[in-house]
Amino acid sequence: MFTKCDILCYDLHMKNETITLPKFIEKLQSEGRYSFSRKEATTALKISKDAFRISAWRLIKKKHLARPKHNFYVIVPPEYFSLGCPPVPWFIDDLMRCLKVPYYVGLLTAAAMRGAGHQQPNVFQIITARTVRPINLGTITIDFICSNILKKTPVEKIQTPTGYMNVSTPEATAYDLVRYLPMVGHINNVSTIFIELVEKLQEDKLIEIAQKIAPVRSIQRLGYILDYIKSGINTDKLAQVVQKKRAQYIPLVYGKKTASKTSKNKRWKILINETIEPDLDI
Repeated sequence: MFTKCDILCYDLHMKNETITLPKFIEKLQSEGRYSFSRKEATTALKISKDAFRISAWRLIKKKHLARPKHNFYVIVPPEYFSLGCPPVPWFIDDLMRCLKVPYYVGLLTAAAMRGAGHQQPNVFQIITARTVRPINLGTITIDFICSNILKKTPVEKIQTPTGYMNVSTPEATAYDLVRYLPMVGHINNVSTIFIELVEKLQEDKLIEIAQKIAPVRSIQRLGYILDYIKSGINTDKLAQVVQKKRAQYIPLVYGKKTASKTSKNKRWKILINETIEPDLDI
């Protein structure tokens, strides 16, 4: 079974071309690829690791290459020199495969892909099965959030210009936004996103996630917000899940002091320690 690298090497050698790193990169781009591993390049070029490192460093200095992780390289077309890398969807799946880390695109990034909210243009949020350090490429930051329920979280394969990437479903995105609230901004921001995301949410899928994997606290906060913004979604079955799991009262917002006389929402067992004020009309 031939690999992409084997086919590329054969193609270049059959043309009797002197294989250099720039030509290797040019060939990859002609095939719609914008990333490669060091092993793939050294095999194609038939050079040592040290020789490759020198060639790669020259191209990095010229902004033609970026290196998000050790032994993984991203090709930077001229139109993206100012950003320091091409759009993250062009290479994120290859990067995560190289790292051998299960993942999906989530939170604000996933919501923006569903037409909800205004994603921070320079931050790309990834949910992973283990801890990965943030990556800074020029003006772009890739943030990684570790989840212990990643394998059970429903995702969809979304097509990109170079292949596919895993993205959380609208329902999984909604649960993640309340689960990782400190990482996505103020509760007002999340409620605004929900107003735009709600038309993509399916009641049966929300219930399925609640019954199978969602932490009860996430169900409580999600249910409360959906009711507050008058989403039009029937949340009765979600409330039943909360009741069956014998949920305790929790604050709506993490880390904010809750006064003894704080109002309570009995349906969701929420201590209302923050008034929700979305940026869009309810």
